[in-house]
Amino acid sequence: MLGSIIIKKVYLKNFISHRESEIVFERGVTALVGPNGAGKSSILDAIYFALTGKARRGRLEGLVNAAAPRGAEAVVKLWLDVGGREVIIERRVSSSGKHDAVLRLDGKTMLRVSNVNKEIEGVLGLKAESLQTVAII
Repeated sequence: MLGSIIIKKVYLKNFISHRESEIVFERGVTALVGPNGAGKSSILDAIYFALTGKARRGRLEGLVNAAAPRGAEAVVKLWLDVGGREVIIERRVSSSGKHDAVLRLDGKTMLRVSNVNKEIEGVLGLKAESLQTVAII
């Protein structure tokens, strides 16, 4: 691992229950609190999708908000601080399941689509399988 990994921000558009949301994480412990159906688990799903390109529950096409306009994509953009370096992962998925990914490191676009998962694992220093366990209380 290149150092600490800190989630700085996540942006969601047409993602599960979120029409458009931006969540900024301050340093320290973050608690997501709200009533059932408010979208707390969807934020965790978005982070998982950004890091792995997979749906944590269900299929990729199920990540697109059902109320989104026809042909709309779900978009997740995740900002990380990895050992002092800015890492941005952006993923998109259509209602047909077609998906796209971009990785940016320190403001420079590293990759589009091909090998993004492998690069993310290298930058973060951990395998996607280790991200499958998420604590939800």
